[in-house]
Amino acid sequence: MNGSVLPWVLVTATYTARNVGRSRKRHRALLDRLPRSEHAQDSAEVDEVGWGALRRLR
Repeated sequence: MNGSVLPWVLVTATYTARNVGRSRKRHRALLDRLPRSEHAQDSAEVDEVGWGALRRLR
């Protein structure tokens, strides 16, 4: 592997995957700390609305 970029790519991919995992964890923690609104929609309802909008675009 002399002169190969493979080791660099593998290390970079590993660090990137770890960063994504940490970012998701921090984002979820932030969302969990926010007060829930009484008007907040259920995620299943939001998903159905989003899929309905995508179906109408076809």
